[in-house]
Amino acid sequence: IGFAGNIGKAQNLEKTIEATKLCGIDSLKWLIVGDGPDLDLLKTLVEEHNLEDQYRFTGWVNGGQVYTYLSLADALFLPLMDQEVLNLTVPAKLQTYMNAAKPILAFMNGAGADMVTEADCGVTATAEDTASLATALQRTSEFTPEQLKTMGENGKRYCTEQFNKDKLINDLVQYISRAIREYGA
Repeated sequence: IGFAGNIGKAQNLEKTIEATKLCGIDSLKWLIVGDGPDLDLLKTLVEEHNLEDQYRFTGWVNGGQVYTYLSLADALFLPLMDQEVLNLTVPAKLQTYMNAAKPILAFMNGAGADMVTEADCGVTATAEDTASLATALQRTSEFTPEQLKTMGENGKRYCTEQFNKDKLINDLVQYISRAIREYGA
């Protein structure tokens, strides 16, 4: 399972440790690409729980290298804490992950999780609920390579269709036109 980005409070990556232990999948490996204020804490917790064989840390990498690392993963992890404002957010990283054509394991609530479900491009787990994350990890491990590929392709297609510049401009023009008709100029 790959993760790329900031390693901080909002990402809540320390929850992966308990979930990894709960799901009991010895072959589960985490690739953590990035840096941040909680990186040292996460590394310490991994050591304290004797999970060094299941976690790999790259530290900071050049932006051009991110897709290379993401291509190594079977699925990509997208966590976000359970906070009202964050639940309204679709993280920009979701588009990055979708463009990588990899299945997404969304450990979040709200708009981002809804988009993963709508695009049929991965599995969702309730934010901050390690038992839910463990179940999602187990489900992800049971997918065939073909199923994983299909989910990744679904995400890529959804991203291409929904975030296309011309489509977004057209949607905005329609929205403004509708507002002018309803409320006047």
